[in-house]
Amino acid sequence: MRAPTIEKTTATQAPTSAGAPPERIAPERNGAGPSPTVLEPDGFTYVSVPYSARTVRNAGRLLIFVAVLALCELVGLGTTYLAHDRYYISTDNAQVDADQILINAPSSGILESWSASQGTSFRHGQVLGRVTGVGGVPRVSRVIKAPGPGLVGLKAVADRTYVRAGQTLAVGYDPQRVYITARVPETDVRRVRVGDAAEVRLDAYPNRVVAGVVEQLQSSAAGNFTIYPSIDLDPTNIQKIDQYIAVRVRPAITDDIRLYPGLNATVTILVGR
Repeated sequence: MRAPTIEKTTATQAPTSAGAPPERIAPERNGAGPSPTVLEPDGFTYVSVPYSARTVRNAGRLLIFVAVLALCELVGLGTTYLAHDRYYISTDNAQVDADQILINAPSSGILESWSASQGTSFRHGQVLGRVTGVGGVPRVSRVIKAPGPGLVGLKAVADRTYVRAGQTLAVGYDPQRVYITARVPETDVRRVRVGDAAEVRLDAYPNRVVAGVVEQLQSSAAGNFTIYPSIDLDPTNIQKIDQYIAVRVRPAITDDIRLYPGLNATVTILVGR
């Protein structure tokens, strides 16, 4: 009796004509979309991109739209600079300022009848108090007069205290002569001229714009003239410090806005016209 034999079988393939590409077997659809693999009759497995031609076309159109939008934005920025920004210099390194009126003691002694309290207004030559000397007979009393019209912004001493000759008793300012000190970078100050129009925006009044005019340009960089030597004078210092020029802007008189010295501001100066 002979032993059983095992025969090898191969899958039959559909005949194809010579030179014709093999026919692809379409993947089964189960409702979840096309399968990313395709089986070929020659026994190889091909991976197809799971995106339709419409999706690819839409992606290309989106890229073109983004590129055109970026180009339009660049053109708009350039046009804005040429038409607007190059005629303006803006800085937020600015604040309300005023010339200080110092009220000093005429002599040493006891301060008496001192009436200069915080926020008190005074006129030129008004008597604000007197200083009475101590230790001498007879005691000499000297009056304290206001050097000009203004408003007390800082009270430095209290009544019935001992003061020294020349000591600052109070600091005032003229509320009718406040101005804006705008610190302009050294690279832009060459474009600023006295008489240029300006706009002032205060942090305390964010919805208001105060018109102004450039009244004065400081003749040196801010903080250059000081008793302390600048670090730029050190030959071993290789760092360059940005310098700013103080520009005084005189604001228009406004009845509903109170300009207190020290308020932060943003100044825009119209230049180049």
